[in-house]
Amino acid sequence: MTFEEAKKIKVEIDKNVSKWSDILKSFPSNDIGLVSEEVRNTSEYVEAKRNYELHFQKLRVFNQWYVKEFKKELALERRNKRKRKK
Repeated sequence: MTFEEAKKIKVEIDKNVSKWSDILKSFPSNDIGLVSEEVRNTSEYVEAKRNYELHFQKLRVFNQWYVKEFKKELALERRNKRKRKK
C-alpha cells in the first residue's frame, strides 16, 4: 500500500468516527453533560455507541500501523506544511 492510498483510507475512517461521534452528541444530555439512563437504554443509542466504538477502534489500529509504516513520509509532510506557513 502506498502513502497516498493509506491517507485516503485514514480520511474515510476519520469521517466514520466523526459521523458516529456527531450522532452520539445529538442525544439529549443533562446539566453536567451526561446522557440519561433512559436514553442510554434505547436501541438507537446502543447502536450509535456500538458503531462509534467499532470505528474508533478501527482508527486506533490503523493509526498504530500508519504512523510506524509511513514515519518518514509523515515527517516530510509536516515539515513541508510548516515551511508553507512561514
